[in-house]
Amino acid sequence: MPHLLTPWGAMVDRAIREIPSHYPGVQLEQYVVMPNHIHLLLLLTNSGVSVSQVVQQLKRTVSKQIGKQVWQKSFHDRVVRNGAEYQKIWAYIDTNVLRWDRDCFYQDERSGPRDLDAAGG
Repeated sequence: MPHLLTPWGAMVDRAIREIPSHYPGVQLEQYVVMPNHIHLLLLLTNSGVSVSQVVQQLKRTVSKQIGKQVWQKSFHDRVVRNGAEYQKIWAYIDTNVLRWDRDCFYQDERSGPRDLDAAGG
């Protein structure tokens, strides 16, 4: 489901789509750019490249384009072990944007940041 991206989000989106051209042994299976994070589902073949290398390059490229550091230092990754897990993760990424209004960092433009205590978060 396409959604509007900020100029920085568009830079992230473009950099993600370029991953396979920089790393021929890496396939971009699924991804989403959210307002404060991204999700990637990558398939690494016998390319000799690690997830860390791909993510570091992505962060470096986008930070250089933006002109400042915008990423947290680390990232979370996991190995997908079977087809059922793959399908679950693929679907989670595909529908993540639909759940953004439930994220603890969601901010409605009219009302401002959510009060986490009042929202039970």
